[in-house]
Amino acid sequence: MKILVLKTDCLLSKDAKDALREVAKKAAQTGIMILDGGLDAEVLDVQGVAINEEVTETLQ
Repeated sequence: MKILVLKTDCLLSKDAKDALREVAKKAAQTGIMILDGGLDAEVLDVQGVAINEEVTETLQ
């Protein structure tokens, strides 16, 4: 399974987070996503990772 991670160094309101989730859902369907300045995207591949195992290698 792959997980899309959107990263920002800005504090986001709950409404902004919800809006980003909706944009990410649409991007997953269309295959296209445009990121504004200050945002970064990363895909975590968690194939074979246990539910309680931490995935930290790509977060550092």
